[in-house]
Amino acid sequence: MGGNQSRRSLLNTQSIESTQSIESVEWDVGVITWEVTMIRRFEDIRAWQEARTLTKQVYTLCKGSAGLRRDRRLREQMQAASVSVMSNIAEGFSRRTDKEFTQFLFVAKGSAAEVQSLLYVALDQDYLSEQEFSGLYEKADEAAKIISGFITSLLRQPARNRRK
Repeated sequence: MGGNQSRRSLLNTQSIESTQSIESVEWDVGVITWEVTMIRRFEDIRAWQEARTLTKQVYTLCKGSAGLRRDRRLREQMQAASVSVMSNIAEGFSRRTDKEFTQFLFVAKGSAAEVQSLLYVALDQDYLSEQEFSGLYEKADEAAKIISGFITSLLRQPARNRRK
């Protein structure tokens, strides 16, 4: 695929290589379905979509938890970490090279881990229930797995600039 074309990305945590110039294709290999889609905007990236959902859920938790409403520092750090996941994906996508994009994806993955760590703090302070903890922890984990798959896909491709 040429440098001026939109990048193709995997929409799950696995990666494949294809030289076809296509808009969308699916491969069904046993229990794993591979789906490749053209990405034109950062909003098309599944990892960004998952991060957005995570951020919505974190903000909802913070609004509904009396403890988090009182603990301003923890609340703001948890919200900032979740926003960082989606923002780093968006900012990285706007960069010139896949190498730069990959660096931002690593930061986004680290921010997902930060959200998970902060969830433990909130749990230990009885600011959220085990069920709330598990749901948000799994959402952050899902976002991190998708980001990891995207990183793997980018690292397997030859280095290239996306714009001239």
